[in-house]
Amino acid sequence: MLLPGVDEEGAKNVVEKIKNTLRAEDFIYRGKTLNVKINVVAITYREEDLHLEQMLQEGDLELFKIKQQTA
Repeated sequence: MLLPGVDEEGAKNVVEKIKNTLRAEDFIYRGKTLNVKINVVAITYREEDLHLEQMLQEGDLELFKIKQQTA
């Protein structure tokens, strides 16, 4: 998720709202309750520091590291 113009505190608020929404809902698929798990990676930058592609690559790398730690 890209949040242009949102600072780190604003991004934390968005993530918390998403987490709270997911916790409040029961997700049913074919009669079975699904457990929802999300991993969040925040990459902050000044526009002149990184290009979009570099930012997405950094985010992918961080998510891969999280996945390896929780596997």
